Amino acid sequence: GRGILGSVFAFACFHKVVGGHFLNGDVFYFSFLTESRFLPIVRLFSSDAQTVVMHNLTLMSKAMESGNATVLEGFLYPHVFEFARFSSLLMFCLQAVIALLFLLPLPGSFAKFRHIFLGIFLVIAYTVTPIIGFGLILTLFALAQDEDATWAKPVYLACMVAILFGNSILSLGL
Repeated sequence: GRGILGSVFAFACFHKVVGGHFLNGDVFYFSFLTESRFLPIVRLFSSDAQTVVMHNLTLMSKAMESGNATVLEGFLYPHVFEFARFSSLLMFCLQAVIALLFLLPLPGSFAKFRHIFLGIFLVIAYTVTPIIGFGLILTLFALAQDEDATWAKPVYLACMVAILFGNSILSLGL
């Protein structure tokens, strides 16, 4: 159980380092500025978030049709990029910590941090991403662990509910 979860997170970190497309912030940047489910985040930077997202989607469409990426320089609210870069680095660090916590043998008092960090990650990552199924599979792996952490089982069930309903709420723009 623990080894599988630790390996999943270790591989995710390896992939992000080798791929290079996540750590630079681009993934979150384009998601924040073009996907309506991230309107609550864009609202932190603009009072007219819907217009920002629609404008940026139009630019993205033009860039894809023309093959000219310089069109994207007209994105509204490019300063969201720094927040996107911070978000990327935060998620990477959280995944690295989870990999270590699940792969290393820890004394009993520190073992609880495995579940705490994994629960935080599950809620943060999978309530806002369109890969709900993967978040639920990770949560099921966590539930299936044979460790004596019965206190964590309700936490993981709450994570499942958050993943299912949080993503739906964000998708509706509520």
